[in-house]
Amino acid sequence: MVESIEGIEDILGNGFQLWRRNPNLALPFFLNFVVSSILCCIFLFLALGLSGLLDTTTIANIRMIVDTLFKMQGNFILIPILVSSLILILMITESFFIAGAVGMSKEAIETGRTSFGDMMKYGGEKIFHVFIARFILSLLTFVLVLLICGCPVLITFPIFPIVGESIIRFGFSILGILLLIITILFMVMPFAIVIDDLSPLNALRASYKFSIKNKLPVAILFVFIKYLGEFSSYFVMFIVAMVLSIGIFVLSHIKIPLGVWGIVSGIIPTSSIVERLFAIFIVIFMVAIPIFLIISEFLNIFVFKPLSTLWWAMLYISKKSNEGFEKNGEIY
Repeated sequence: MVESIEGIEDILGNGFQLWRRNPNLALPFFLNFVVSSILCCIFLFLALGLSGLLDTTTIANIRMIVDTLFKMQGNFILIPILVSSLILILMITESFFIAGAVGMSKEAIETGRTSFGDMMKYGGEKIFHVFIARFILSLLTFVLVLLICGCPVLITFPIFPIVGESIIRFGFSILGILLLIITILFMVMPFAIVIDDLSPLNALRASYKFSIKNKLPVAILFVFIKYLGEFSSYFVMFIVAMVLSIGIFVLSHIKIPLGVWGIVSGIIPTSSIVERLFAIFIVIFMVAIPIFLIISEFLNIFVFKPLSTLWWAMLYISKKSNEGFEKNGEIY
């Protein structure tokens, strides 16, 4: 146990130093964010364009959009097809960038440096293997959700509503645990595909066996990465809250120009001093929330995702020599 913890400490320290020397490791995640955002916007405009709802310059048109969207809920063929197509396209593009990120981490570990060309090389070579493996895993997860939550509810809820409600709660609890276990067991699946050149099915098997044989380091790294991300979110939230509190304190002790009151009153109608201060609080709060989201997403894209990918790659490479993996799709 001590050796595993020391190994994890080495991986965390060396990975951090390697990430500092290769800031371009964040490139796949940034590009994935940009491409996914563009695809979602295109999908939204196509959906609105097909409905003739792009003119939103008046309140009447906005109301027409809302009414039409509610009416479109009755179209049980078009909506699932459009949503499924978007999900598949996003999965394919994300698979490219996942493979590219793992390939860049592999090159950084082996040579000390990586480049945009490494992302294009590994992304182009392994995109469909990663996509197929993720698609299989998604199907298995979907079936698991149906079996645990769907079938028991459909059977018991119409007859015994109270029992059905209890089954729903219990089912969601069990489902959450199982999804967490599945996430941990198949965490290194893309690393097996890119680093060991395995097929999708062999990569799923290899990931499962790797996680089972290295339970302690895998669990430690998973928990560390998970709580590091949560801690950073809370830290950013704390900073934003402190700035918000300081802003309110300062505003309550200085004389606010009439022009500022006019702007605030134009946004939120106010009359008394208390209402004006509350209105300023609301305005600052509305500004603070986007700032918090932007900072959190920035840290996620440029820090946590590249670091976590690098750490998982280092763990996989450091352990795989003792796991019996072979290339060309043959394992054990």
